[in-house]
Amino acid sequence: MRRIIQFSIVNTLISLFYILNHSYIYAQAPKKIPTKLRPLIPYIYSIDSTTPNSPNTDLQRLDSLFLNKQLIAMGEATHGTKEFFQLKHRFFQYLVEKHNVTVFAIEANFTEALVLNDYILTGKGNPTQLIGRMYFWTWYTKEFLALVEWMRNYNADPAHTNKIKFYGFDIQFTKGATEAITTYLKKTNDTLADLFQKISPTLLQLEFGNAYAAQTLNHRQFLQSSIESLIKYFETNCTRFEQLTNKNEYQITLQQIKNLHYAILTQKMNLKSLKFSRKQKMNRTELSGYVIRDSCMAQNVKWIYEFEGKSKIFLWAHNGHVAKAPMAYRPMGEFLDKQYDSTYCSIGFDFNQGGFQAKEPIGEDYQLKTFNVKPRKESLAFQLLKINYPISLLNLSAMKPADYQLKWLLNDVQTIRSIGALFYPESEGYFLADLKNLNQLFDALIFIDKTTPTVPIDDNLKTHY
Repeated sequence: MRRIIQFSIVNTLISLFYILNHSYIYAQAPKKIPTKLRPLIPYIYSIDSTTPNSPNTDLQRLDSLFLNKQLIAMGEATHGTKEFFQLKHRFFQYLVEKHNVTVFAIEANFTEALVLNDYILTGKGNPTQLIGRMYFWTWYTKEFLALVEWMRNYNADPAHTNKIKFYGFDIQFTKGATEAITTYLKKTNDTLADLFQKISPTLLQLEFGNAYAAQTLNHRQFLQSSIESLIKYFETNCTRFEQLTNKNEYQITLQQIKNLHYAILTQKMNLKSLKFSRKQKMNRTELSGYVIRDSCMAQNVKWIYEFEGKSKIFLWAHNGHVAKAPMAYRPMGEFLDKQYDSTYCSIGFDFNQGGFQAKEPIGEDYQLKTFNVKPRKESLAFQLLKINYPISLLNLSAMKPADYQLKWLLNDVQTIRSIGALFYPESEGYFLADLKNLNQLFDALIFIDKTTPTVPIDDNLKTHY
């Protein structure tokens, strides 16, 4: 009898251990999950909170997703969602502390981000002002400021010998790079300073708008050929420049010159795309400057990764940029995936309902506004909520495409939201992406039921695009 009781106790303990160890799968799940969704249970994980500094038990269950990954990219379905920003902050903090990630790179202009890197490393400067110099309203938020301040505090701790580095990989603006290159050429007293002075007035004005299109064809060609000559000259005289300054300063300046070239190529293609689309002679998607921009952003990421000795890097951008295959055009993530193969990890974000910030065209201007959208029954986020996880991660990389129970998810069209810096409330359907082969686009997708807008640092947004 005693042996039977002991055996029963052992069985009870084993059962209890099993239940506790697998409670993360079933803790919030309803008793009846739709038959269609049941095969997803081994691949979907509940995330407890978006709040940074929350306990990491839930994130530890995702460690296998980051195994042997060198470049971890996290997207966003909008540029103005508080919960996206907070959860990416939380993931980045975890990856720094547990997975030795030491480089952060974001969809922001290359040169302007370098100044914020100085703050994160040394504490010099005002972080609010430095974020403001990165042009876009998207980063001028309290949520992003909190992430920047966490990086600075982490670096300030002498126990953390591997410091975090901060970079931008976008290429759209030319003013900061032009000023930095001018300073470098004066510092080295180089003969090319005179040539650069001939094009710098135009480059200083070559921001968004019609500045590039307003130039004559001859001047546009002169701009491009001058920058190409400057790149060739710098590469040929590498040793001399390194001796006059130092290796790092030379390499950064050369990359800034290349970023001017990237910006020119992107604006050239945008202009060409507009002309051809009007004549309906070419596919606008294939000709779009977005393709050039994304290929150039990938080149910047490659440079950052190699400049930092191939340290693990965290990438922050829109879903459309981090995806490993086209959502609308060839994205940065596709170029990186081909370059780095299985060491590149892409995680997209989506939401079911709630608020976000975006700009709406009002007359000839754009106004930053708060929008709210209701659930879309056709969306994947709406369907997955039947598993009853308010925040979840769906591990697509672990799924076997041959599994017939998963074919509806992987082979059929799935709808997710895709809202950038702009939003047209009367055309909400335009901001939905109908995608097939989700596992070829992302390694995982994070879903959040209800969202709220990011919060601007202050009202000083007039100079932000």
